[in-house]
Amino acid sequence: MINKINCILVSVFLVTFFNGCSVFADKKNISQKQSNPKEVIKEDGWLITGLKNSKKSEERRVSKGLTNEGLIVFVTNYKPEGEIEVEKGQFSGTDLQKLGLSTYIFFVEEITAYDVNEKVFCYIVEIRAKDMNFSTALFFFDSDGNGTFEIVKNDSPSSKIQIPEWAKNL
Repeated sequence: MINKINCILVSVFLVTFFNGCSVFADKKNISQKQSNPKEVIKEDGWLITGLKNSKKSEERRVSKGLTNEGLIVFVTNYKPEGEIEVEKGQFSGTDLQKLGLSTYIFFVEEITAYDVNEKVFCYIVEIRAKDMNFSTALFFFDSDGNGTFEIVKNDSPSSKIQIPEWAKNL
């Protein structure tokens, strides 16, 4: 009887340990954990991580997935020139914790800009963890159309983009 109980306890421990340990998590599981994006607001705005050291990789074009009800959304892609580490100086330790990025060193993979009438409302910065096989994305949003990106969220790169009201009214 005691051996049976010990066997059950060890099984429960192993299942709990391996399910909760990110080293064993695959990309799909990580994306599922990030389905509720983490968000940090900075009133004076965020710098778009890696943008100043990136070059346009695809010209501005209509985004078929976001265009509806007469609203035309455009997308432009950028690639970093060399390895660009996510700027830790921009984010405080608390910001990194809220965004779920404090554990790893991340590098910029690609940047995508979304605009309406040439006014960008969102940048998505796809990042990958150094020496790990997973990636995530930082979504930078201009919430009020003033050109300042006050909100940053960490979410799956394939998450749906919310178009702010000000952009819908352009």
